[in-house]
Amino acid sequence: MSTHASRSARSRNLIRSTSVAALIVAALGASAFAAPPSRPDKLDGSLDAAVPARFVMGIKFGGGGALWSEPDGTVLGVDGSGAEFTLPIFEETRAGYTMSAGFFLQGIFYEHLGIELGFHFVQHTLLEEIEWTYTEQRGNQITTFEADSDQELSWTAFHLPILIKAVVNAGKTRVSLGVGPEFSFTSWSRASFAITKGGLSSTTPDDPNDNTFPFRECYDGKLRLPGTRCDFSRVGTKEEDSVYLAVVFGIEITAGDFLVPIDIHWSYNFSQPKDYLQRAVIDPNELPSQANPDARPRGLDLKTRDSMYGGLRVGLAYQF
Repeated sequence: MSTHASRSARSRNLIRSTSVAALIVAALGASAFAAPPSRPDKLDGSLDAAVPARFVMGIKFGGGGALWSEPDGTVLGVDGSGAEFTLPIFEETRAGYTMSAGFFLQGIFYEHLGIELGFHFVQHTLLEEIEWTYTEQRGNQITTFEADSDQELSWTAFHLPILIKAVVNAGKTRVSLGVGPEFSFTSWSRASFAITKGGLSSTTPDDPNDNTFPFRECYDGKLRLPGTRCDFSRVGTKEEDSVYLAVVFGIEITAGDFLVPIDIHWSYNFSQPKDYLQRAVIDPNELPSQANPDARPRGLDLKTRDSMYGGLRVGLAYQF
């Protein structure tokens, strides 16, 4: 009986050991053939997966508008009759347009903080059409003169905006708002002045019956303004750099392996002075005064600055 009981106990222990071994083998087999843990899938082109840093590089093209604000101090002197002397060249609010092209680099950190550095060439053009109306006295005769002219101020500058951006991801779209300084370095400029109506010309200063102009040097056959303004014939440029405050609202849309950035931007020029004679360069000896009431400007140079500009830029970029 004792021998039979011992054999029965050994049999039960063997069965238990075999069962435990089978369970271990089954568990290991199931683990070996189980699917690996799932990972974020970016095949749909979304921007949702958070990473410590992303970098974007691309190009942008665009255009927009520019504004010259009305300056102060537009009274430049006193003429022979005691009346205030002004020049209507860019003495009020003027507008124009811009065209730009360039590239940019952008870093995005933890999906919500962005830093963008831009390298843009921007052409600024300000346009003006004015009506000259002024009254002059020669002896006892008072005459009112009228004329029209067109002016244009244009320059190309290299713009370097440095933006700090708040970024929000929305699936396949990234929205941002950026603010920062924008440095502008002028590289080329030109200006023009053209009389379109009311101009006079003459080449006979020695004819006693020809009283077209009051100054002998105006009888050169060129189209000139009437009266003592006939000496004024030139609008030039003086190249100046600027510092702007830039504000940019941006959208980036995924397009396969690339991004399409769309920016609405606005920049305010802190370097634009308020006073007229700080925007326009005129020889002070050519401005009329009580000591020299017959002096008249022959021309002026406009500084290559606007008060603000803004517009739309669209481009193509690669994220890596």
